Amino acid sequence: MGRFVYWRSAAAAAAVILAAGACGRVPAGRGGGGAEGTQAPGFTLRDLSGKDVSLSDYRGKVVIVDFWATWCPPCRAEMPGFVGLDEKYRKRGLVILAVNVQGENRETVGQFARSLGIDFPILMGTPAVAEAYGGVSAIPTSFVIDREGVIRKRMVGLHPPEEFEKQIEGLLGAP
Repeated sequence: MGRFVYWRSAAAAAAVILAAGACGRVPAGRGGGGAEGTQAPGFTLRDLSGKDVSLSDYRGKVVIVDFWATWCPPCRAEMPGFVGLDEKYRKRGLVILAVNVQGENRETVGQFARSLGIDFPILMGTPAVAEAYGGVSAIPTSFVIDREGVIRKRMVGLHPPEEFEKQIEGLLGAP
């Protein structure tokens, strides 16, 4: 009987996580940043080619910072939408920075990115960056940041591209 109860509890927990559209905890502490209306914490991370990329490089742009992992089903499901958003809004000033938070190797992350035709920066995250954004506790977690570097929206879990469009349209201004 004990095993049945355990598996039933585990199945219930998995159902809750999937229903919420987010994967479980990521290794991060409880940082104080990441709140809507506050300045986005700065960071410098390495991209898949080993080049340093800083959030400050994109000042004056609207930025989506997405914390994700290749093994996370909602993260994987959300990525094609980001590819579409990048293609549609890049010329208007949108930048997507996908921050891999699980310490996966660059080869695995690179293969995933190539398989989807991702043309925006994929960054290798650190626990310190996740902590700076409020201790990202579930993935995907995305932050919409305006041209002045202020966090306008924190979005936890899987969201369709249309929800991101609602957030970025006004920030990007007229086409």
